Amino acid sequence: MAEPDFSHEEKEGVLIQDITDWDGDPDQTDEFESEWIDRAQASGITGAVTEFGDDILVDDETKDHFAEIWGDAADDVNIKRLALVAPGITSRAIGANIDSNVVDIRSFSDVDKAFNWASDI
Repeated sequence: MAEPDFSHEEKEGVLIQDITDWDGDPDQTDEFESEWIDRAQASGITGAVTEFGDDILVDDETKDHFAEIWGDAADDVNIKRLALVAPGITSRAIGANIDSNVVDIRSFSDVDKAFNWASDI
């Protein structure tokens, strides 16, 4: 199965990740997770925003992936804030499965509000 389309943009010290094409399959994350880690470790990046699409399925396998991988990845880079953007309660479902010791993680339904929060360090 092909990797989903994704993009990363750096703006005012915030890494913005668009993975709206990802359906939640943990087997399709290697490329965008690796690039996110590389870019989030860059000097000057203090916040991050990840935008999920309407079609993401947050099943047990995806929740386990968030719990095992995303919290550790956030702790291993230089960011202080991670904003998760998804429709409805999906962002809260994702955020509830990411545990970080050093990064403040919040859920949003609006990408502009998420960016403003993530950049306000």
